[in-house]
Amino acid sequence: MSGRGSLAPAVPGAGGRGSPAPGGRPPRRDGAGRGRGVGEPGPEPHPRPRAAGRKFDLRLYCLVLSFRPLNAYLHRGGFARFASDAYKVTRDNLGDLETHLTNHAITKNSDNYTSETGNKWGVGQLKVYLMTEYGEERTNALFADIQAVIVKSLQACQEMIVQDRHCFELYGYDIMVDEDLKAWLIEVNAQPALSADTAQDRELKMTVVSDVLDTLDLEYARGAAPLPAAVGGFDAILADDQPQRPHPRLGSMLGCAYPPYSQAAKESPREPPLPSL
Repeated sequence: MSGRGSLAPAVPGAGGRGSPAPGGRPPRRDGAGRGRGVGEPGPEPHPRPRAAGRKFDLRLYCLVLSFRPLNAYLHRGGFARFASDAYKVTRDNLGDLETHLTNHAITKNSDNYTSETGNKWGVGQLKVYLMTEYGEERTNALFADIQAVIVKSLQACQEMIVQDRHCFELYGYDIMVDEDLKAWLIEVNAQPALSADTAQDRELKMTVVSDVLDTLDLEYARGAAPLPAAVGGFDAILADDQPQRPHPRLGSMLGCAYPPYSQAAKESPREPPLPSL
């Protein structure tokens, strides 16, 4: 793909000024927050739910083998990035980056940064947490919605990407989730950073790279056989321009178990319990 830079479809309601500031837990129906005075913080346009009392967003990995026809895979792994400080909105903390932003370049400098986790949970860990908070049905619907957002973003730019049958691209998708468990696309990064901060982070990214190489089949081990429905942690989400549904009940395999890269992880394939942040 030609793909230098990043694709960044606009987030509705963001007014073209980047992603909106995220916010709190499931919606309040008691009218709280209305009637604020001048200079007081107003309601955020698309508030995010919190996990462990902190804001988060998601980094996911999508492998595109071609744009014409559109063939793409979504990795089951990924991670949720958390802000360093517990979430709260006051007139005095609207500019507090450690409360409102999840970027690693910011969180790593915080006194509340946890080096053991890197302020991250695996997507599978987040999925378990969301199921306990919102139930299996709503969580599965959310992950299907996330996959649909990724599919639609690729379809939207399909005709604008220069097609080269000798090229591929790994994209890093940044997704946020609002208080109604609706997925919103923040941006799409070409050539996402694959540096690691923790052992779990390293395991994930080594697995992604290994699965990319297996999916590309550089040694032509599959010959002229059709593209497989799944390779390692990658599941086909677009095949010859047609959206795919890897699992009839779940809607998406995102967050499900997948073969890890290291032998140590293969011997203990379950993700560890939710770490403290």
